[in-house]
Amino acid sequence: MSSVYLVTLSHAERGEIKSKQVFGEMLETAFKEGYAKDSVRWWAVSQEPHAEGGYHFHAAIKLKQNYRFAKAQKWLRERGVTVHFSEGVGERDGAGYRGALEYISKVDPAVFKSPGHPDVLPETPRTAVATARRREAAERKRCRFISDEAGEGVGSQGERKEKEVKLSKAIIGQLARDKSLKTFDDLLVESEKQKRAGDSTLSDFIINRGEKNAEEAVKLANRMATCVEDVAIRLRGRMQVLSDYSLSEKQCSCQELRLWRQLAEAIFAENDIPPREFCEALVDLLIHGRSKGRNLFLVGKANCGKSFLIRPLEKVFRALVNPAQNSFSFAEIDGKEVVVLDDFRFSNSGKPIPWASLLLLLDGGTVSFSLPRTHYTADVVVPASNTIPVICTGKGVPEYFESGQLDRVETEMMRTRFRVFVFHKQIPLDRMRECKPCARCFVDMLHAHAPQLQGTGGNGASSSSSL
Repeated sequence: MSSVYLVTLSHAERGEIKSKQVFGEMLETAFKEGYAKDSVRWWAVSQEPHAEGGYHFHAAIKLKQNYRFAKAQKWLRERGVTVHFSEGVGERDGAGYRGALEYISKVDPAVFKSPGHPDVLPETPRTAVATARRREAAERKRCRFISDEAGEGVGSQGERKEKEVKLSKAIIGQLARDKSLKTFDDLLVESEKQKRAGDSTLSDFIINRGEKNAEEAVKLANRMATCVEDVAIRLRGRMQVLSDYSLSEKQCSCQELRLWRQLAEAIFAENDIPPREFCEALVDLLIHGRSKGRNLFLVGKANCGKSFLIRPLEKVFRALVNPAQNSFSFAEIDGKEVVVLDDFRFSNSGKPIPWASLLLLLDGGTVSFSLPRTHYTADVVVPASNTIPVICTGKGVPEYFESGQLDRVETEMMRTRFRVFVFHKQIPLDRMRECKPCARCFVDMLHAHAPQLQGTGGNGASSSSSL
């Protein structure tokens, strides 16, 4: 219960309330209809742009005495207006309505004020004891996450009380979905925003329960939000992906039509690599998956176009790309369709992957990757039935050294697991062209040159040019 509230109307552009004045007048009417005709003293409304587009309305309202907001909120909801109430930022620091008005004015200096609103707010003298008691009462009753369906309970003396819902991982997860929070850092930003608005409930939960609980809630909520689509994607085959893409209406994204494909075929010509040979090998890998002699390794010095040729894979497929150099780099391999190791360099330290595990992965065997026990209860296993392809680029196929000496047997085992394409022609800086990866060009190139895809659709018009 409070005499000062901050009220937020999210994404106001989606509703029928289009101005700050209309929102303020409707909010005042809600309190007058729900409580008393003279319940409202002043109000002010500001407008804040939303990071994802659109805008919010923020209102500070001063009542003539303490009222709960439940009836006003219900009155607004019955008219299709869903708002969020929180006690004013000044309720715990003695600033009262003054603090609430200052808060919304930082967002929008041109706030709209109610008729009769004073230009200079009168001082409200308070004793130290009264201020301290008010702070304590506000702390006991403050809870941002009050369930709309919870209703009101009745106290021992007949006083109606708002039922508070303590924060849980489920509520944190729902908050993450509602506000499109994807990571723990996103949750931290949201908690700080709420804290600056006068509500430390979320930040208190994170501090008290720890990062692990909060991060798990966000991660699980996002997995649940996309689980149906993820299962459908996992069930599709890689060739189905290419087929669907070739039949789709997605357009070339190059700044010049088919520029990526022209540059790609020019790279093949410069390095004496027949486009048919490369595309046939890549499609063969996509069809059959990781196995000895099928994984691709594009070898060459810098500026030969190796990375340029494989980057579109990240746009067409769900790809695990360049895992970080740590012991848990392959934790995200589950659910991916291809592994792209660009500029891959093996380290005897076992990061990002041990030599033996890499050999098994490339050979089509079952591989287990360790996961941190602070967040996971079991390791991630890539079974032999998971034929996820592996495509690498680098200065050469990894070599194995033992005590500073080249182990030719181990090195040969690695070499036989790849089909190698050597790029020997470096592109001069003055002949380089800027072109982002284009999935349309990439798929059309495969359909034009790979014999496995001949006659299966796609734009097969061949085009080439020099760099």
